[in-house]
Amino acid sequence: MFKFMPKIFSVVILVGMLASCGTTSTTVGLIKVVDKEQPERDSYWIKVEDLGNHPEEVRLKVNNENTWNLILIGELYAVSYDFKTKDENKHTGKLTSIRPAAQPK
Repeated sequence: MFKFMPKIFSVVILVGMLASCGTTSTTVGLIKVVDKEQPERDSYWIKVEDLGNHPEEVRLKVNNENTWNLILIGELYAVSYDFKTKDENKHTGKLTSIRPAAQPK
């Protein structure tokens, strides 16, 4: 039993190190679209202002041209997006869902 302990311990440490490298974080919130970009063919981006507790400008990659075409500059949307937590540029992410925000009366 004890001769397998160093191997088991090494595997646990290795798995922990690998799991910490690719961590992504999901953010959900209300955004206002500031700009739309298509820097190259089949590449669609929106620049948004996150209206959360700490307002900031974020650039989000949109997977689908049809979705990108339906997004309007200046409109409010409820979104969720992912970004890598180990990335130095946390102001760039990938849009996972978007829907028009309810307009206050």
